Amino acid sequence: MKKLKLLFCIMIFFSISLLKAQPSQFFPTSKASWENATIGFAGVPFPDYQVLCGDTLIGDNTYSQLHAIFLDTAGVETMRQYLGGIRMETDLVFFIKENVTEEYLLYDFALEVGQSITIQTIFGNNETITASSNELINTPDGVTRRVIHFGNESWIEGIGSTRGLLTRAIPLTPDFDPYLNCFKSFGELGFINSSSQPECLFTFTDLCGSTSVYNILKNQLVNFEVFPNPFFEETTIEISELNLLESPIIKVYNIQGQLVEKIVEINEEKFIFSRKNLNAGVYVFELSDWKTTFALRKKIIVF
Repeated sequence: MKKLKLLFCIMIFFSISLLKAQPSQFFPTSKASWENATIGFAGVPFPDYQVLCGDTLIGDNTYSQLHAIFLDTAGVETMRQYLGGIRMETDLVFFIKENVTEEYLLYDFALEVGQSITIQTIFGNNETITASSNELINTPDGVTRRVIHFGNESWIEGIGSTRGLLTRAIPLTPDFDPYLNCFKSFGELGFINSSSQPECLFTFTDLCGSTSVYNILKNQLVNFEVFPNPFFEETTIEISELNLLESPIIKVYNIQGQLVEKIVEINEEKFIFSRKNLNAGVYVFELSDWKTTFALRKKIIVF
């Protein structure tokens, strides 16, 4: 009997110690995506997508670049907006907004039950929240993560808040109710909102690397046009500042995301593209620089 009591006490102590001493799941640094949604006055969820892609040096610290991704109705990226940088230091995650010189604390994954934290929100004001409980969960990617519960949200280690990556600690209001639908890292699902039951179709697949003056120059100057669009038998592809691309390549994807055509060894800024065996429909032409982070996409219609 004494042995059973001793074993029971050891198990309880081990469980408590595990909750407190569980090694941190590192916050992602690249190829991670958050699919968020916000409910406003109309009561209809408005989706938004955020991704980590590339890194940048600000002061003495290296940050992962956080971008907002805008998609069209076909799920094709139409625009990318730099939001700021994210870095992790032990259990702390920091964020520095675009055109701002000082970072602020985004998450503290070491909080224990009963501890409070005052943090800056995306609106610039400070909010104080208190940890009510914590637990360990297994996420869909097979990772054991520590979860800290608060009144209106939970923080999942290595993922962020259930109210959205940047929109944590915001009081509930009828006109602004953000929440996290899905989280993926390297294309693998790490979180899905059981309440909203999203499809989690968005997967970020770009190559991501370090920022350099050369890469910035490419992003600012290189572009390509396809005309006419729509087209029947053939169309013209024109690439501006082709000389800034080391190994340019154009890939053609159908609406299902399947690669159907590839153009390599591009030596001229302007050339003719023939439809060949392409069926009528919507396609995505992607111009990229082989083995780098650069990529541009255009939606093209073939009659």
